[in-house]
Amino acid sequence: SLLTASALAPHAAPGSAEYVSLALTLAFLSGIMLTLMGLFRMGFMSNFLSYPVVSGFVTASAILIAVSQIKTVLGIETQGSTLVELVPQLVEKSSGLHGPTALMGSIAIIFLILMRNGLARLLTGLGMAEGLVRAIARMGPLIAAAVATVEVMALDLEALGVRTVGELPSGLPPFTLPSFSGDVWRDLL
Repeated sequence: SLLTASALAPHAAPGSAEYVSLALTLAFLSGIMLTLMGLFRMGFMSNFLSYPVVSGFVTASAILIAVSQIKTVLGIETQGSTLVELVPQLVEKSSGLHGPTALMGSIAIIFLILMRNGLARLLTGLGMAEGLVRAIARMGPLIAAAVATVEVMALDLEALGVRTVGELPSGLPPFTLPSFSGDVWRDLL
């Protein structure tokens, strides 16, 4: 998703119809490339990506995603998409954190950590099957989202300034084909 966002950013505004169309086209092109590489038995090329490079990319992605979500958990408004842009703004605006949002976010994070670690150990110690314990622990995000939804509705937290996703569209999005424009393909390739 980070690579897709960086590839599409120069071509369209995030969230626009054109951006979605370009993302679909980029996914289509990636599928074509992967299919061709599979047909021509080119999997050996992955050996040229060293483990430290792949590990570094994955770790940096995780750090960037985590830091970019801190603003949402604390209710702080920031702009930017790199650590160099985000960290100074988070530090500068930390005094303006939104209390109810920060409390809900912190409780949700603690709950998720406890679901993954503490609850799993507790249930395993009680003799529950390991597969069932893993399934229950993996439901933590769903449970957290459901509880937060009920809290927002029951306590009218929107009135206190807690931002919500808002109205969710019902049904599936319409079937859409990728762009077959030569210029778009050239730019994305």
